[in-house]
Amino acid sequence: MLVASVAAGQSGPPSTTEVAKAFESKVFEHGSRILYWEKRFAVFTIRDIREWDIRFRHLKNEKTASLLKQRYSAIAQKAGVCKAYSVVQVVPFGPPPQHVKRDTQVHDLGVVACK
Repeated sequence: MLVASVAAGQSGPPSTTEVAKAFESKVFEHGSRILYWEKRFAVFTIRDIREWDIRFRHLKNEKTASLLKQRYSAIAQKAGVCKAYSVVQVVPFGPPPQHVKRDTQVHDLGVVACK
């Protein structure tokens, strides 16, 4: 189904770079403010990547002495096709100088069944 939609001239699912840019723009736009809660987890949706709806769901935080790793899952959905991504954002904190910069990593998990 995914191959047929790409062959018909429709756009394919978002790339990992597009998902990372969308995630960062939404996170920086809202800062630490959580848009809404769904069963204890922060969730937000972006609807502007070539008509794909991307839903981010906060999974957990891992904290060390100078780093905070925030883990999210992301599902892109359009016309009954869903694709999963894993998002990890590394945020340094503590006194300067900070040798680690904020970084967002996105991993493509492939096509999944839509819920």
